[in-house]
Amino acid sequence: MSPRWILDAMIRTGPFGDRYLPWRDGLSLARLAEHPHGIELGELRTGVLREKLLTRDRKVHLEHEEISRELARLDETLAAGTGPWHEDGAYPFRLVGRRDNRSNNSWLHNVPHLMRGERCRRLRIHPQDATRLGLADGERARVKSRIGAVEVEVRVSDEMMPGVVSLPHGRGEGFTTNRRLVRESTGPNCNALIDHRAIEPLAGMALLNGFPVAVERVAPRARAAG
Repeated sequence: MSPRWILDAMIRTGPFGDRYLPWRDGLSLARLAEHPHGIELGELRTGVLREKLLTRDRKVHLEHEEISRELARLDETLAAGTGPWHEDGAYPFRLVGRRDNRSNNSWLHNVPHLMRGERCRRLRIHPQDATRLGLADGERARVKSRIGAVEVEVRVSDEMMPGVVSLPHGRGEGFTTNRRLVRESTGPNCNALIDHRAIEPLAGMALLNGFPVAVERVAPRARAAG
């Protein structure tokens, strides 16, 4: 039962499949392969949500007791100026993650064709913030959180809002691996900055975005005397 066999079975037994009947004009994986640009299946039927809902009143219930309690707690946290997102002069920036077009975290970093060309591992920062810190495009900066620090090359970009910096996910610096391309293409590890003790209580997930960091310029290393 290979993945192709399972996929073919799902297509053939689906609503548009041939049901394994040679006289039935339906879909199979082989037929789909003959139409690489797709097959028109007719007009989509919309407005069927009420038919599909299993609630007694056929409505989507957005309010939930646990979510309501969490919203109230967040209101109190913001009003009191506490919590992981409150203003902190020592860590004035908020760091958010980023993904490359050809990369899903680190999953595809061992595919040679996807690793060709520039793999941007830079810290994106708004021009106003870069000027204030004395940072120019291509220079190096140190990003610090309450639990760690990484050194990274800077990309000055107006894609960012002032006060917000962005570092890509999925780099492997500091970790051992048997994947050759990953070892040859390491970069700053965003996870080194994440405090695993800061947990989003409702989902039980670590706070991966918007956590406070500081950014400072790293002075260029002096060249060794020839």
